Amino acid sequence: MILFFLFLYTKPIIGVFNVQPEKEVINLLKDCYFNFAQIYGEEDINKSKERIILFKENNISLIIEDPIITRLASLLYYQRKVNNLPTLIFQDFINFNIPGSEKEEYYFKIKLKNYNKEENYLIIKNEKEVILKRIPIKDKEFTFIIKGEELANFSYLIFDLEKKDGQIDFLTIYTNSSDSLLKGYFDKIIKERVNFYKNFVDKDFQIYLYLSDETKYYQYLTTRYVKEKIEEYSDRKITGLSHLPLITKDYCENVKPSFLWVDIYHNIGRNADFNLERTPEPGDTNFIYFLEDLLIKNLDSVRKYSLIYALPFIYEAPAFSEGCYIFDGLVDYFPPYKKEWDDSVRRNSEEEGAYREIREEELNCVINLALLYGAKGIFYWHFLPLKGIWQFQYGKNKGKYKYYYLNGIVKKETLALRPVGNYVKKINKRLREILEIFKDFTSKEVFSCDKKGFINENSLSFFYSNYPYLHFGILVNNKKYLMIVEKSCEKKIIEAKIYLKRRLKFYDIDEKKFVNFYQDGKDYYFEIKLKGGGSKIFEIID
Repeated sequence: MILFFLFLYTKPIIGVFNVQPEKEVINLLKDCYFNFAQIYGEEDINKSKERIILFKENNISLIIEDPIITRLASLLYYQRKVNNLPTLIFQDFINFNIPGSEKEEYYFKIKLKNYNKEENYLIIKNEKEVILKRIPIKDKEFTFIIKGEELANFSYLIFDLEKKDGQIDFLTIYTNSSDSLLKGYFDKIIKERVNFYKNFVDKDFQIYLYLSDETKYYQYLTTRYVKEKIEEYSDRKITGLSHLPLITKDYCENVKPSFLWVDIYHNIGRNADFNLERTPEPGDTNFIYFLEDLLIKNLDSVRKYSLIYALPFIYEAPAFSEGCYIFDGLVDYFPPYKKEWDDSVRRNSEEEGAYREIREEELNCVINLALLYGAKGIFYWHFLPLKGIWQFQYGKNKGKYKYYYLNGIVKKETLALRPVGNYVKKINKRLREILEIFKDFTSKEVFSCDKKGFINENSLSFFYSNYPYLHFGILVNNKKYLMIVEKSCEKKIIEAKIYLKRRLKFYDIDEKKFVNFYQDGKDYYFEIKLKGGGSKIFEIID
């Protein structure tokens, strides 16, 4: 963790998630002031080497989703008590395609509850209900073997009792060469991968390894195990990172992350209300509700754990909208839906879908709010479009599927910046300057206005504003600062009065002048002007 803090003090993160490694893309990254990128790695080290060198030559450090490391971090290798039988699915339990694994024999040690001597079988199947084995149960506690070559086409296993009257505890799983799947057997694989990446790292070029996406509770222990092995084998030059929208105490204490990385997207708020056809626009009352309920509540949570565990956090902002591209190859895998997809999706269209195009004001706002809550770096999701399948959740199409294409920062066909790409470029130019200041700040206090303009209790004795959509933060290093963020995100200049019980002395960092205070009876107030989604930073002079 010391390594990462030193890194942050010299090079704050302005990063982008899900990057394609073409030279044209990397040039756009540089043009948008990015100094970090998350990419999907290669199992082939020669291809991976070419990618890494290309980014290194352009001074863009990397978070690499190495497919082998990610699979290992998703394993479940500790004893796990299971109560939801008769059917239990272990997804990503083990990667059966790791080189050499087909020669292994996997020993599954199991204990039955409610055991009786009446003959019963444990049925082992894949996700398509294809039976791999039927194991006769002859004792309360027993061990059976599955050969690696039998598992070559199994992405996960289902363990099912033939008679649905019992429960199972998995005691352990091991091979001839290790006492559990992760300890010992996979350590050498982690070491080989880390030694490869370690060769590229220097003080100006960092590599981190991406462990798991939106880490689930059952991945905590394995994620931590792989992370600590990465640090051990790299002499702490590299660490592993996890990514998730909500920070919890269990995550911090079980994973022991090097820093907190959260993805919180206010613009998918329509999922909270399936009657909405699209993400609410700024100016809509639902917009403020989703901004506060989805974003601000989670920022408050990550801030709390960041302070408790002395961990910096990185905020990942949305830079995408839903388009209506069609992907011909995908439809072959889902023939029952071919007609309805073809009828409902326009080919090569950038029309807005359910997730509308994000505005400059709101993208600026969410980043300002993250900084106010103590973020030390910013990531954007995502850079290039992502293909997939989307389920309609409203109206006459409820329950139906279509193709979707998330429009990112860059146009798919021309690799030119889309409108949101230009917003990102503009915001990043400012971030490059102010993150040098914010990296030293601690978020000391956060408060806001209610709908009537009354301000939450705070140490500055603020009590009212004639404008309700303001969020406040007190940030400290060896000095104290006040940050104010406008969160309606409307396309206009906001003029507001902020009332307090005592006169203070504020120095406006942007305008480089002291703030005028006025008296109204026994109270004092000062005036501010803010663009929608904008922020002001004042030094508080004691």
